[in-house]
Amino acid sequence: MKSKIIRANKRRSQRVAIDSAAGGCQLLNIVVSGDRYPTYLAVDCDRSLRSGGKLFGGVAIFPVLKDGRLGEVASYTRKTGPGSGVNPGTPGAPHPHSVELSPDNRFANRQWDIGLDKLLVYGFDTATGTLTPNDPPSADVPPGAGPRHIAFSANARFLYSINELHLRCRFAYDVPTGGLRHLQTISTPPKDFTSGNSGAEVKISASGKFLYCSNRGHNSIAVFSIDQ
Repeated sequence: MKSKIIRANKRRSQRVAIDSAAGGCQLLNIVVSGDRYPTYLAVDCDRSLRSGGKLFGGVAIFPVLKDGRLGEVASYTRKTGPGSGVNPGTPGAPHPHSVELSPDNRFANRQWDIGLDKLLVYGFDTATGTLTPNDPPSADVPPGAGPRHIAFSANARFLYSINELHLRCRFAYDVPTGGLRHLQTISTPPKDFTSGNSGAEVKISASGKFLYCSNRGHNSIAVFSIDQ
């Protein structure tokens, strides 16, 4: 078994080993995710697994053991309080959709869909797997935007947020403090497309020269050139 992947289902996270030569899979273990309806998985530079739960607004962190299995939850962080309530029929409470570590592994950026309209920044302790609110603690996006996923530029100076309900935002990233400063908001579908769109994913090319955003509704991938 030369590589391993992690998958999430409705209530749990599981570790699966893949035989890269034969293509087979072997289940290593299953752990409770710490929340219902986990939405996103990511592994940091020190092999800790972060899992965002959409229903109750929590983020769980698991240690990845030497044999590839997942340990029990090392820490669990949940944001409470009312949301913005800008969009009728959308959740008016915190609902994290993803969590990403900064390239230097010091800060965790948590994206909260619809409810808070904020990018929350936390300090990340690699020894204990715990998160603590950063100073400054967050950056705002346009009301009702619903931030979903983010991507860091190759030089780690900028952060791009794909919003589920409203356009895309670019922020300047302060490496020493983890702070974010809004620079630009731009539409991902064509401006003449008015029948509704939902942003889904954002990725940066290996060259660092292009940004890709997927559009649900317009059913397209928008490609932007990046001013280095």
